[in-house]
Amino acid sequence: MNIVVPLGVSYLAFSAISYLADCRKEDPGSFVDCFLYLFFFPKVVSGPIVKWREFSQGRQTPDAAAVRKGLGRIIIGMAKKLLIADRIAWLIYSMQHYNIGGLDTASAWILCFAYYLQIYFDFSAYSDIAVGLGGCFGYGLKENFDHPYVSCSVSEFWRRWHISLGAWFREYLYIPLGGNRKGSFRTCRNLFLVFAACGLWHGVGVGYLIWGCMHGVLVVTERLLEKKAVFKKIPVFFGYLYTQFFVMLGWLFFLFNSAGGAVAHLKQMLGMGGQGQVVLKWNYFVRGGQAALLILAFILALVPGLPVYEKIRSRIKENKGGSVVGAALLLVLFVAGIAAMANNGYSPFIYFQY
Repeated sequence: MNIVVPLGVSYLAFSAISYLADCRKEDPGSFVDCFLYLFFFPKVVSGPIVKWREFSQGRQTPDAAAVRKGLGRIIIGMAKKLLIADRIAWLIYSMQHYNIGGLDTASAWILCFAYYLQIYFDFSAYSDIAVGLGGCFGYGLKENFDHPYVSCSVSEFWRRWHISLGAWFREYLYIPLGGNRKGSFRTCRNLFLVFAACGLWHGVGVGYLIWGCMHGVLVVTERLLEKKAVFKKIPVFFGYLYTQFFVMLGWLFFLFNSAGGAVAHLKQMLGMGGQGQVVLKWNYFVRGGQAALLILAFILALVPGLPVYEKIRSRIKENKGGSVVGAALLLVLFVAGIAAMANNGYSPFIYFQY
């Protein structure tokens, strides 16, 4: 049966739990305060998940500087969504629906990599827009992403990806379970249970549970090995490759919304798909423009998280002409985003379904 549920019901439920839990120590406010917290429109559909005490104490009267900053974030979010995520989504759609004979091995890997980029730019775009809108209304919503694709361990990835979700699970599930206060075994058990619950939060299905348990096993393994001398000697680059590899494979459960679909695609990636005659190979779909898009998207996902980028950015901001260049760049992104919106069809945000 297709059951009609409110849009953003999982985020709404988490906000309600936070309200009930925080009201034990914080002022519950009025009915209007509670209603505004639960249904504040920038965050209600796909977050960030804001705790009641942060929301109730974080309101400020917005000034012109805050509005300008908020509008800048909105434009950046629009550009991520319309110029990168949606274009990658069209490539993925083409590879899945226009290839009757099935995918060759190279196409299967490219599809997996493309979705790895799409889900980041799509979800971080929504978060940018939500944070920008919140700032325009005087609410400083917390950052939801901190360049997760520079992570060199799965534990680090989860400190950078969907930060508000991780903070919610830590405070309202991990700590009540005992956190790390009752020995190594219980700490590992609590970590695993949190990630299993995180998987089920995304969807009640075997695929999401496997995804959550996979990340739970990886995080627990890293926790057990982090103090070992051998583990500390592992090169950083190897840690980066292993982290991004498993993160990329894990997103297959989101792409196909089922364990069976993800496993079938994984077999295609390993050359064991058993498909018939492949009519359209990878080079039919990934031509000059599509290849450049994927390379550019990966660079944009990686480089802003490097320390050298922040140093260059700080120097540009200190320069008097830096603000002019930044404003001009935002204007270009805004015009390009509007043009893309006019030319393309509607493509909903991926996390609207969770």
